[in-house]
Amino acid sequence: MTTSFSGRSTDRRTFLSLLGTGAAATVGGGLLGGCSNATKTSQGSAGQKSGLSAVVPQYKPYAGLTPDIPAAAPGALPGYLRYPRDLIKAVPTVRGKGSELTVMSPLWGSPPASTNAYYAAIAARTGTPLKWNVQDGNTYRDKLTALLGAADVPDVLVIASWHLGIPRISEAIANLFADLTPMLKGDISGHWPLLANIPTDAWQSCVWGGQLKAIPWVRQAFTGYFMYRKDLFQELGVTPPKNADELLALAKAVTDPAKGRWAFNDLWQKGGGPIPQIFRVPIRNRGWVKDPSGKMVSGLETDEFEAGVAFARKLFDAKVVHPAAAGGTSGSVDFRQAFQSGKIVITSDGFGGIREAYAVQSLSNPAFRMEPFPPFAHDGKTPVVNGGDTAGLLTFVNKKLPKDKIEEYLTLADWCSAPFGTEENLLLTYGVEGTHFTRDANGAPSYTAQGQKDAGVPTYDFLGGRPPVVSESQYPDYVQMLTSWYNNAVKYLDKDMFAGIRIEEPAALQKAGQPVVDKVNDIIFGRRPVSDLEQIRKEWRSAGGDEGRAFYEKVVKDNNL
Repeated sequence: MTTSFSGRSTDRRTFLSLLGTGAAATVGGGLLGGCSNATKTSQGSAGQKSGLSAVVPQYKPYAGLTPDIPAAAPGALPGYLRYPRDLIKAVPTVRGKGSELTVMSPLWGSPPASTNAYYAAIAARTGTPLKWNVQDGNTYRDKLTALLGAADVPDVLVIASWHLGIPRISEAIANLFADLTPMLKGDISGHWPLLANIPTDAWQSCVWGGQLKAIPWVRQAFTGYFMYRKDLFQELGVTPPKNADELLALAKAVTDPAKGRWAFNDLWQKGGGPIPQIFRVPIRNRGWVKDPSGKMVSGLETDEFEAGVAFARKLFDAKVVHPAAAGGTSGSVDFRQAFQSGKIVITSDGFGGIREAYAVQSLSNPAFRMEPFPPFAHDGKTPVVNGGDTAGLLTFVNKKLPKDKIEEYLTLADWCSAPFGTEENLLLTYGVEGTHFTRDANGAPSYTAQGQKDAGVPTYDFLGGRPPVVSESQYPDYVQMLTSWYNNAVKYLDKDMFAGIRIEEPAALQKAGQPVVDKVNDIIFGRRPVSDLEQIRKEWRSAGGDEGRAFYEKVVKDNNL
């Protein structure tokens, strides 16, 4: 989650949120070879919202498989209750010309072998072999900083959206990566129909300085879920809350330290967890809101933030939070495992975390059920549900590649964008039948041990974009549950006034954020009084918060927001 005062999260939880599946060093002088349309990051920079539609592909929905459960509104997810036996062949022929391209991408987990049957099968199907350099996602930011600073990038580079805070990233993008606008603007459905199926707002997140510079990997509208163990709620005779008081009462009812069971782990999560959402703390708009006078106000400065912090402290004082959370980290406790085993009954996780839990628990605990809470606000009134960047990952192409090789890569990216229900998506997701997956009696695929190693970790998946769906048909109740939740929650999705504007915050504002995270955690976990919050705000304002306010007020003025 990202706010202007909390910094960016780069851990496995963020990755699983993304999937639906530290301080940065300064970039060195290797980028100074060309000019940029952006201001130096020390002062911050922002693009313009106007003109974006002229440089991105025209959205042309792909007529694919009809869902069993349609999406009720934009942002909701369609669902599939069975795996299709008759798949669509979206790309009839092998279109690559045999050019080997080098690719670097992040992964939070064990990487596949550099050569494997999955890579070979996709290379044969597409005609474009890739040489992969899969890097540890936990250190990827540092790797990117060094790579971009040395101006030494591969043919294709995947960057997560939360890594875009690297200093002088706009300058790096301008100097090192190809302008894809001439090839991709307008109607591309005749040549690359699957890229044309990517939603417009995801493409707009890939524009820098009036140029389309990347291909987006599309994620769900919501990046975090406030979830509970429905099976344990039924066993304990409790129901989901409708306001903050009911949440506290519920937490006290389910907590039993003698049985090793607590209500929660950390629900504040550096300002990106469910408590700020319940209290309507501004998180969208990069953590800023405009007051009636037109002045920009940080979420940190709001009454909602103070009320949320006070409530988080109240939960800690009530001893309903797992004691290992008090340091602000999980320590030796794996909270995902603690939730699955029932040691905590309420948690916050990403879309991929829900899928992971169902996959693991279905083997040993068929009664296991987890659901997101229906959206609620602290006062029982209209809730707000926070979303995230539509483009969770962005793929850039080295500008030194000749045009024919760039176009060949775009052809590969088109193949990688094949949606659920196509032959291409089956190969992309599961690999080769018999080697990487087998089917159950209903035709649904599941990984073999080799398939989990080769295809079960995302590599090719990140190179294209496709509208997200709920397709885990082996868990029909899961599909029903999640699509129903989305169809309801999308009504409360918080809008982002800065959507489509490429922003790099001033360095002072970014630097001022991390001390706030640590100091607020000290309040929440009983090491400082809530009354210290006002002093923390003052320190933040003088350290860079007021500079950030002036920056965002200019962004608002320049874009008539």
